[in-house]
Amino acid sequence: MSPDWTDSQERAAIAEVRGFVRGDTVRVVGHIRPKYLIGVEGTVTEVVGGRVGVRLNEGRGRFPAGYEADVHAVCVQRVAS
Repeated sequence: MSPDWTDSQERAAIAEVRGFVRGDTVRVVGHIRPKYLIGVEGTVTEVVGGRVGVRLNEGRGRFPAGYEADVHAVCVQRVAS
């Protein structure tokens, strides 16, 4: 569990991650740092615990396009296809 997350936040993240599968298109949202990642879309590459691996579709800040970011599940939302 992340040191700054409560048990209920961690449980919410784990519950949220159950809906994601490899290949889903998602958008970074919510309380994440660096803030410039908010709004970036990517593809789910893996789902582990309460976290989602996301391959970024575009570069932003120090993260180039194709970078695989490890993001809490509560910080991404599925993009309607």
